[in-house]
Amino acid sequence: MSANKQFRVCAGVVLSFETMQGYLLAMLHSDAQQEVAPVLIACEATGLEEVLLGGDAQSIVLGKLHVCMRVDSALEVLTWLRKQARASGGARRTRRVQSLIQ
Repeated sequence: MSANKQFRVCAGVVLSFETMQGYLLAMLHSDAQQEVAPVLIACEATGLEEVLLGGDAQSIVLGKLHVCMRVDSALEVLTWLRKQARASGGARRTRRVQSLIQ
């Protein structure tokens, strides 16, 4: 299972995710200039279960990447990521059961 999602950090900055099989690639990039390709600011790869809400509840901690959310809420980001983790875990269990049956 693979999922992609983008969240607005602040004007001109987007936090996007690609998830696959329980792992997460978080990319912070600038999209301030619509006519130019986005510029990658930072990226971090981590497990879906290792994502935390920051102490101020306005930020999200993704491995070594700490992002203060100003437009979309950090809780909204964390909720989406937890749904992905549950879906990924369910997909892994289904594959494991299918392999045991065969």
